[in-house]
Amino acid sequence: MITLVNVLIKKDNLYLFVQEKKPQAFGLWSIPGGRVKPNETIEEAALREGFEETGLLLKLGNKIKVIKIKEADAEIHIFEAFINKGELKINPKEHLNISW
Repeated sequence: MITLVNVLIKKDNLYLFVQEKKPQAFGLWSIPGGRVKPNETIEEAALREGFEETGLLLKLGNKIKVIKIKEADAEIHIFEAFINKGELKINPKEHLNISW
């Protein structure tokens, strides 16, 4: 099974989105996230992916939803997240833009 995580980062009643660069989703906007690595907890993956994609150190809130995709044998864990510290920056290898 493939396990994915996403973080819904909220600040001042705005949510952070990234604009995808990868060909299969080029130009689409999504919330930061990615795959859980072997020997990594879902929470660790959410914090790591959030940092890699935004430059922000996050604090996780509640798990909002788990979405199971039978056709892809995958599940997506979505967490609310809050900024702990750091400076927002785009990851040019993965994204075209980042915006609230």
